[in-house]
Amino acid sequence: MEISNGPRSTFSLNALLLAALLALICPALGRGEDFVRQWTNSQFVFEQGTVGAVSAVTRTPDGDLVACGSGGVSNSREFFVARYAAETGAVRWKKQSFPGLGPNGTFYSLGTDADGNVFMSGIDETAASGTIAVVKLRGGDGAELWRRNLPGVWGFGAMTPAGDFAITTSRVTAGTQELWTAVLAGSDGATRWERVVVDASQRQFDARQIQVDPAGNVVLILNTRQVAKLAGTDGALLWIHDCNAANARSSKVRKVAADAAGRVIVSYETTLNTRPFGEHFVVTTMLAAADGTPLWVSSSNSCPRRLSRAPTTFPQSTRLA
Repeated sequence: MEISNGPRSTFSLNALLLAALLALICPALGRGEDFVRQWTNSQFVFEQGTVGAVSAVTRTPDGDLVACGSGGVSNSREFFVARYAAETGAVRWKKQSFPGLGPNGTFYSLGTDADGNVFMSGIDETAASGTIAVVKLRGGDGAELWRRNLPGVWGFGAMTPAGDFAITTSRVTAGTQELWTAVLAGSDGATRWERVVVDASQRQFDARQIQVDPAGNVVLILNTRQVAKLAGTDGALLWIHDCNAANARSSKVRKVAADAAGRVIVSYETTLNTRPFGEHFVVTTMLAAADGTPLWVSSSNSCPRRLSRAPTTFPQSTRLA
């Protein structure tokens, strides 16, 4: 694997998670169950004649809700974002038209800064080749403050403690698969730093999740089995953790998160080299903040009697200077 600097994304579960989130952060919603149901449908009404789906929900510093995703008429999907009053669910503002983008597209990630401004990233599905969009809107009225159009697919992002926006996407440059990660300045979208990972083996990159720890370091899924942490100051690679155990046939990283101490929690699926079909486990592990060393591992499958055969040997992380 070569690391270099340079210029060079089951609904039922998601619906339940969104419902639980809204129940926690909106206990005083005036429209109560109707409002929560609206967010838990796979398709829901934005306004008469339009439908869509929620990708992300967050809160503003003053407690309002902001949601993003896609909305449109019939089978079309347009970029969508709206701000709602937390107490009543009333729409403070919404945007479905972004000149120069779309008409088909979806915002996947969402964040707000200390001033309530809204940051989003997603994919422009209308473009002939992969294009992602990162947009900043003014919190008060939804006016567009800046936009970056970048090559790539999915385009997932996360806010940093300093009010910047971290973004990751996979793309192909000159026939080579690569993972591009960057931090964009919250003030104007300028690139503070960027990092390109080129994998000579052409393992499929999976740029569908990115997290930022309290120190501003960036945690992301590199591919189906590896998780990495990059320094928040300049994008230097701090460590890579390979989730594939010695006795595993294959693994698939699903989720990553960082806690208040900067430790990284990883959830992944793994299949053991057992016969005739192998055994499937869901594994959760916590990695040390500094070097990615596993602190603990927990695994389970659908049959408790087989837990004794769960993976017991897990690889150590690779620490790079």
